[in-house]
Amino acid sequence: MFALCRLLAGLVLAVSFLAVAAPALPAQATGPGAEDRQAEAAGSRRVDGPGSTTSADTSESTRKDGDASTDQEIVQNRRLPVLRGHRFIPTSTVPDPFITTFLRSNTGFGLLLDANIPVLTEADTVAVLQGNIAFAVLGFEYQQTIVDFLALRIGFGGAVRTGTNGETLIAEGLSASYSFAVGVTGRVFHTESFLLSAVADFTSNKIIGVDPFGFARRVAEECGASLPDEELADCILDTEEDLLVSGRSNAFTLGGRGAWSPVEWFGLRGRAEFGVGDQFDPEADLGTTILDLGAVADIDLLEVTPVPIGFLLGFDAQLFGSRGADVAESATRFNLGLFYTGRQEFSVGVETLWGRVNLTQSEDTVDSITFNLRLRYFF
Repeated sequence: MFALCRLLAGLVLAVSFLAVAAPALPAQATGPGAEDRQAEAAGSRRVDGPGSTTSADTSESTRKDGDASTDQEIVQNRRLPVLRGHRFIPTSTVPDPFITTFLRSNTGFGLLLDANIPVLTEADTVAVLQGNIAFAVLGFEYQQTIVDFLALRIGFGGAVRTGTNGETLIAEGLSASYSFAVGVTGRVFHTESFLLSAVADFTSNKIIGVDPFGFARRVAEECGASLPDEELADCILDTEEDLLVSGRSNAFTLGGRGAWSPVEWFGLRGRAEFGVGDQFDPEADLGTTILDLGAVADIDLLEVTPVPIGFLLGFDAQLFGSRGADVAESATRFNLGLFYTGRQEFSVGVETLWGRVNLTQSEDTVDSITFNLRLRYFF
């Protein structure tokens, strides 16, 4: 009898446990009609009212989202350049107005096409040399989010250029430049589809070059062939500093950058910045003013097709003040880019830029074409 009582007590406890645990078990149901049974079991727990969901709704939503949930987690855990679900493609035409943390690199090469190089003496132009000038560029930039509305950045860059034929090699020689830049971005206005930020940047550039034609011209002007050999040698040594030329230019700019996305697959960005800067010519006492304007549109095919490819098309213009002896009075660029957009936190692509520089001292223009490989990773 005692054993029978213990058995009955055990059955009562088991039934009680199953009754308590029953609401959690339907999620484990399997076999045909399992989803219907889950929905029926969840019906007893449904909460009516706006925004309410059931476990069946949640399960269906999770299945529909699939890999999208991973992207949403990345967007939530990392600050990305996203408005209304559209992730903006990076470009140098209009740098991002977003408060994000990233590391980017840029590697490129290009040509100055059919450059007309005036070879001057103190009196007048004695010749105009024509040819292509090749150059290569390398740059890095890191931006760090400080607070929700503020980010700081620092950048380094370098470039080398030389003539591609005998004339331009003699006239231009070989030159190298490097730059250092610091900047700050502060968010001013932000909605679901629009962002406006204020920016401030300081850039310092240094140029070092070898000028064989200038050196030879200076020797011919100051030494002459009639001097005795010893005096001619001393004169050449006295003018050897003209073989190496250098200059430094600093610039400070302020302005605004904006981004707008009406739909998930399309975005627009623009910039307007104004500043002042020094000239590379160390003998120039005056500086120059700078006005930089730009706009770019990008399309992400991944938002409407399975293809993880994005395109961008942009334009920018730089206008320089007329003070001093500026080399250029304006510069314009058009760019076209092709990027991989399959990763939310990483972007890679190629960008082609066509540029034109209007020279101050003549009516000539200098055209250029540049090919860049751009990489950026968000933290």
